Amino acid sequence: MIASGSGKTRALIEVMVRQQASGDKVAARRTRNEAIQAGQKDAQSGLYRNLAIADAKAGDYCAAFQALRALKGAAERNRTLVEIAKIQAERGETAIAHTTLAAIVGAASRDEAMVAIGSYQAKHGNIAGALRTAATMKDPVHRTVVLRYVAGAQSRMKRGAAARTTLKQLVEIAASIPIGGGTDTIVYLENAELSAKLGYRDLAINCYERARAAAMRYAEVEYQGSLLRDIAKSEGKVGLTKVAVSTATELPTPFLKAWWLLGLAEGLQP
Repeated sequence: MIASGSGKTRALIEVMVRQQASGDKVAARRTRNEAIQAGQKDAQSGLYRNLAIADAKAGDYCAAFQALRALKGAAERNRTLVEIAKIQAERGETAIAHTTLAAIVGAASRDEAMVAIGSYQAKHGNIAGALRTAATMKDPVHRTVVLRYVAGAQSRMKRGAAARTTLKQLVEIAASIPIGGGTDTIVYLENAELSAKLGYRDLAINCYERARAAAMRYAEVEYQGSLLRDIAKSEGKVGLTKVAVSTATELPTPFLKAWWLLGLAEGLQP
């Protein structure tokens, strides 16, 4: 016997998911209705959001959007639409995912799901589609995620010149990210690691230099040290040990040098 309250609602949804997975649509629909009745008694159960996501995972988008209509508040609907679009993208249904995204209010929410669409397109060789997806994204950080997948795919496809162009584009986007929370430094760092992995040593070194410059823009010395530690650790891991050792001599204070050398030592550990 299933207990009452939100626990019962969640349990019924789990049963419905198993029934959907086994192909028993009649039983799944019956359990779905029972979950709705149970959830109506508990406004905090997240009933319709959970139902919409479960329906989307089962490929029943009509039922998913029916549940969406019962959600109150644009923010909750947006969050659920993002999850549905991500599910669709991961299933390879990128065209349907784009349609779902059109119902989202607010560019920031939309970009999160578009990362899933663009990364799927790139990983499956649809470079043109991934580039179009990236071009429509408003947030530069999310855009860099998709473009890194694109560069990786181009490299695997032996399109070296195109991969280099994408990596350079990533540098330009990183330069547009405002200072704050270390995000600018982290994006440079992720770009550097990918460049090194793909064999573009010169681009990797350039990104690491930019990452260090971005880290030094922060006012708090302790935060500078923390970011420099991460950068040095990364340089050690990708095999740029000589470059990292040389950089240590250029840092302005013993404090920052100590943080840098600590990171390098961590990066060189097996």
